[in-house]
Amino acid sequence: MVALGQPFSRAECWQKAMTSRPDLLQFRLDLEKRDIQVSYHFNQLFPSLDMVGSYGGRAISSSFGGAMGDIGDVTYPPTAMGLYSPFR
Repeated sequence: MVALGQPFSRAECWQKAMTSRPDLLQFRLDLEKRDIQVSYHFNQLFPSLDMVGSYGGRAISSSFGGAMGDIGDVTYPPTAMGLYSPFR
């Protein structure tokens, strides 16, 4: 049996070592979690404002046909709008 030489690349070995070490992988995950927490806490500095709106149609008639006509024509349009700003 003859031993065959295998090519050796130091750069490939370092790259493989840095991407497959479990302690480094865990460290990267911890850094990502911290970055998310920092972004969350930064966003908590700003006030929040929620806006709600709606639009619809209603009918005021004594007959079914008249009511359907009122809805189709949007004779009596109800609208609503609101703002909500919770204090922290």
